[in-house]
Amino acid sequence: MSLTHHASGQLFGYTTLPEENGYWGILLPRPTDQTEKSAPDAQDVVQEITADHLVFDVGHSVSDRGFLLTLFAPMALIVAGFMVWIQFPEPHPEAPQHIQLIIGAMLGALAAAFGFTAYRSARKPLPPNVYISRPLRKDLAWQEKSKTWLALDYDTLWPATYARKMFTTSGSSTLYALTLHQLKPGTRKIEHTVTPAPLRGTPDQCRAIWEFIRCYMDGKPEDLPPIRLVPSIQNPQSWMARADRTVFGGLIDDDHRIKFKDIVFAYFVVYFWGTVNYWGERAACWIERTAPRTPLPDWLPPSTSAEQTASLYRDIQPTPTQLQAQEGTLPHMRRRWLICGVLSTALWGFMFGSLVVRLWLLGH
Repeated sequence: MSLTHHASGQLFGYTTLPEENGYWGILLPRPTDQTEKSAPDAQDVVQEITADHLVFDVGHSVSDRGFLLTLFAPMALIVAGFMVWIQFPEPHPEAPQHIQLIIGAMLGALAAAFGFTAYRSARKPLPPNVYISRPLRKDLAWQEKSKTWLALDYDTLWPATYARKMFTTSGSSTLYALTLHQLKPGTRKIEHTVTPAPLRGTPDQCRAIWEFIRCYMDGKPEDLPPIRLVPSIQNPQSWMARADRTVFGGLIDDDHRIKFKDIVFAYFVVYFWGTVNYWGERAACWIERTAPRTPLPDWLPPSTSAEQTASLYRDIQPTPTQLQAQEGTLPHMRRRWLICGVLSTALWGFMFGSLVVRLWLLGH
C-alpha cells in the first residue's frame, strides 16, 4: 500500500483490504483458519457475555457527547440570558428598537443552536454495541444512516488491526482498532466494516481480543480466561470507577491508583484530562444511563439467563477495594476525582464567567 493510499485511508476510510501487513495495520487469522491460536484476552472490556452472545463495552465514545453537553448547555443559557437582558431599554435608551430586535433575534438563534446541540448530545439515542451472536454465528451492528441492523456472517469475516492517529486536547497518540470486514465476492473491496471493541494501545491487544472472540465462538467456556466485566452503567455511584477503566485504561491499576510506571506521564494525563473533562465524564455516564437505546431486532433468539451464564463463564469477582470504587466510596479515588472536580469547576467557571463579563461590558 502506498503512503498516499494510507493517508487517504486514515482520512476517509479504507475501501480495499491490503493483501500484506504494513504501516496501515496487520491482517489477523480468519475464523476458519487453522493457524496456531495465541492467548485470548478480553482486555477487561467485556460488557456482557452469555452462552448466546458477547458484547464489548465502547462507553468511552460517549465522552464526546458529555463534553458537548457541558459546553453548549451553559453557552445556551448565557446567550439566552444576554438576549433577554438587552431587550430592556435602560442599557441603550437611544438605540432604535428594530436594531435591538434584530440583535435579539440573532442571539436567540445562536442560543437555540447551542441548546439544540446540548439537547441532542443528551437525548439522541445511543447506538447499540456490536452484538456477537454465537448460535446465529453472526456479528450484528446497527447502521445509523439506514436505521437498520447489519448481520455479517462470522465465518466469512476478514479481521485486521488498523493504526489510527488520534488528536485530543491532551495531545496526539496512535491507537489500534480491531476491525471485521465483509468483502465483495471475488475481490478485496470492503463492503461492510464493524469495530466490535474499543480502541487499544497496541496491535497485540487487538489480536488478544480477536482470539478471545474466536475462542468464544468455537471453543468451550472453560477455554476462555477469567473475565472481569466493566462496572455497570446502571449504578450512578460507579461513574468514577467506570471512567477509570474506560477513559484512562492502562494508566490506572486494579486498585484505582495511578500506575507508578511512567508516573510523570500518567499523572499529567490523568489530572489534565480529569480537569478538562470532569463534568463531561459525569455527564457522559448520565447519558449512558438515561439516553434512549435502539432495541435489538425482534428475530434475535432469547438470551440465556444470568444463572446459566454464571455457571458457564468464569468471572473475576471484584476485590473489596474495587467494590468500594464501584460504590463511589474509595477514599483515594474520591480524593483524586475531587481535585479534578475543583480544578475543572474553577477552569470552566473562569471561562464562562469571563464570557458573561465580556457580554455585560459589550452591553454597556
